[in-house]
Amino acid sequence: DSWKWGLTSVGYTVASARQFIDDTSLPEMWSSLGRWYSLVIPECSSIHEWFSWIDAAHMPKRPKIILEGVTSIMLWSIWNFRNSWVFSDRKLKKANVWDLFVHQSYLWISSRNPKFSIRWIDWIKNPTETLM
Repeated sequence: DSWKWGLTSVGYTVASARQFIDDTSLPEMWSSLGRWYSLVIPECSSIHEWFSWIDAAHMPKRPKIILEGVTSIMLWSIWNFRNSWVFSDRKLKKANVWDLFVHQSYLWISSRNPKFSIRWIDWIKNPTETLM
């Protein structure tokens, strides 16, 4: 028995797994985040660049803080997806990553900010409108 990695001719590397997931998931996730948050999100080449863009974005303080937290949860969701593909027998499905992310972000914001009393149906429509 042997393991076979079909994405490269050299064999498995973390870089090839990361590149595959980045190429197939990240652009889709960023554009989904932009549509969900009603934002035009620029292409950022690093986390530092992303958070610099958030700092400079013209939006009220509360939605900006929430966007920072939501982004962190999205990055964690992608990292968790990568790890399940690389290390786990139980693979997360790419189609479920967005739904899991939205659910986790709702749990985070509703538990961190009990004064907001955010309804699930409002959260999944548009978190920006929920927080105004």
